[in-house]
Amino acid sequence: MTENNELIKIEIQTGGYLFADELQVKVDTKAILPGDIPIWRLTHDELQLSEGPFYHEDDSIDVSAFKLDGLDINTPSVVLGGHYDDWINDLDWLLTKSTLYGFPPIPTSKFPVFVAVTGEINAVVDTYRDRYVRFAVSAAPRGGFSGGLAYHEWGFALGMITESLEFHSSKNEMGFLTVLGVEALRECLEQHHLLPTCQKLD
Repeated sequence: MTENNELIKIEIQTGGYLFADELQVKVDTKAILPGDIPIWRLTHDELQLSEGPFYHEDDSIDVSAFKLDGLDINTPSVVLGGHYDDWINDLDWLLTKSTLYGFPPIPTSKFPVFVAVTGEINAVVDTYRDRYVRFAVSAAPRGGFSGGLAYHEWGFALGMITESLEFHSSKNEMGFLTVLGVEALRECLEQHHLLPTCQKLD
């Protein structure tokens, strides 16, 4: 998505809040009113692209990574799963749930709207194109979800939303969303020495 395009601006829609005991770096909390449960309101500077974008060494894999300056020091992260294609039992995943996030266009909305939808994993797919596993998820394909996070009920990132499985010749077939597993994402980060220590597998 970023190749041959210029990144004009990177924004975070909302700051978010953390309880004091969730802080990675202990700082004075920003409780809204005295006596409230201590919380930290995440506040970000104007985000700046500091490095990247960097691409997977296999140019047929449509993922990229970059580094940002300006994020709040306590910004939480999502755990990347360790479910590589040759480590998993396909049947274990069937009918488990995943939450998918994106910014689909919504008519009459003044601003982009963050949308979440839950779907079940209906199949684990090995394609002839490459060696990376895909998950077929029972959520209707919608523009604006591509590149978004798929978060699994077991507490980690399932992967990145990629493409639809709908038949382009059928106007009535809603198809499924497909999710690219985390192996390709991890590899892209590792190839450019961007994989955080907390995401490394033991």
